[in-house]
Amino acid sequence: MNAPTDTTAAIQAAIDEATALAGQRPSLAELAEVTDRLRAHIETLLPAAEAAAAGMWQGSREWSALRWHLDGVRERAATDIEPRPFTAHVHVDALRRDCAWLLERYGPGHEREDH
Repeated sequence: MNAPTDTTAAIQAAIDEATALAGQRPSLAELAEVTDRLRAHIETLLPAAEAAAAGMWQGSREWSALRWHLDGVRERAATDIEPRPFTAHVHVDALRRDCAWLLERYGPGHEREDH
């Protein structure tokens, strides 16, 4: 297996793990572990997304929408998990969606010119 495939598989595994937790009652420690994995993958994927934004006409509607989305992803990834189970679940789900979005658009082998 090559590195991009390994990376994609690891990211997808973390996304799948977060998805599986949605119907369960995991401990805060389990949610924190998944949060840490998702954050690491988000940090891996963000540079490609940032590069795509940098290549766009700054001020365009598309650039503004992408910047707004990336700023939100970065802010959620930097936010600590809450000690309340429901809030922690919501946070993990938001990170899961962010990670899946980044993987689909900016993951290995998914370089796109039209964002």
